[in-house]
Amino acid sequence: DQRERAKNEAMVSLEEQKQLAKRADEVKSKFLANMSHEIRTPLNSIIGFSNILCESNLAFKDKEHAKIISKSAKSLLILINDVLDISKIESGKLVLEEKSFSLLNLTEDVVELFSISSIEKNLKFLYTVDPNLDLLIKGDSTRLKQVISNLLSNAIKFTPQKGTISLDLRILKFDEASKR
Repeated sequence: DQRERAKNEAMVSLEEQKQLAKRADEVKSKFLANMSHEIRTPLNSIIGFSNILCESNLAFKDKEHAKIISKSAKSLLILINDVLDISKIESGKLVLEEKSFSLLNLTEDVVELFSISSIEKNLKFLYTVDPNLDLLIKGDSTRLKQVISNLLSNAIKFTPQKGTISLDLRILKFDEASKR
């Protein structure tokens, strides 16, 4: 009788813990969504105004400072999006887009973002594109940009000075079924 009562109490306790964990996860997700929105708004202003400064008649040194501000704000924005995506993955709410986009434009934007870091670290940065690659592809451009950005960031971080990193876009395998 005592064992049965202890077993029932343990089951109730386990169910309560599951409910608490679920509630904590919901609170965390809501907090991350609110926090990311609150941080994104001023970051987008910083990016916008620093881009305006880059296009203005500032002295060269001041334009370089504005570019650094813009680059840093964009890096923070990427980090915030990564944190929010992790939360979405954990809660099963991440939805991948399937839109047409230019892989070449996407990768050139990412390469431009990280080329300054590679120069600052005295790295050789090679970037090649397979001429047989389709100009437009279908997929989630935001997620692909995050993946490429993370790979390049880590490559720059972990490659010793005077080393080489490369980004090669090429077709490894092609079949007619993948064309559809």
